[in-house]
Amino acid sequence: MNRLLIALLVITSCYAGCNQQIEQVEQWDVFELVLNGPSSGTPFMDVELNAEFKNGEESIRVPGFYDGMGVYRIRFSPHSQGDWTYQTESNMSGLSNKKGKFHCAPPSGQNHGPLKIINTAQTKPLVTTSEALTIRKMVLPTRCSGRPCLITRSNLHRPD
Repeated sequence: MNRLLIALLVITSCYAGCNQQIEQVEQWDVFELVLNGPSSGTPFMDVELNAEFKNGEESIRVPGFYDGMGVYRIRFSPHSQGDWTYQTESNMSGLSNKKGKFHCAPPSGQNHGPLKIINTAQTKPLVTTSEALTIRKMVLPTRCSGRPCLITRSNLHRPD
């Protein structure tokens, strides 16, 4: 009876451990690693934190940052699909050697990836340097009245 109970316990624990869900992140979405660490001293300056993300032969090093109240964050946007692993490195032992993995899934319909700049040779500034000086001196105090506004050639007020 005891052996049966032990066997059932081993099978159940193995099943629970083997059935853990791996985190899913869409391609170009953000994977965020949140770690708790020291808050004393000047963590913004004193603590160095990085993570190395790997997908096959590719390796990308990403810096982390202190977010206040003893919370450190590392944000990573995977550009290729597949299984990614990570390992942290830090000058603070409590933040170093944290390991994990996630799966990068195909992007959804609303996730179109990073912005790309095209036709840069054909772009023209909204205003010239001399017009910008006019805007700064004359237009902004009167036209915008302390609210944000977009100045273009069509609505530019030129003093006589």
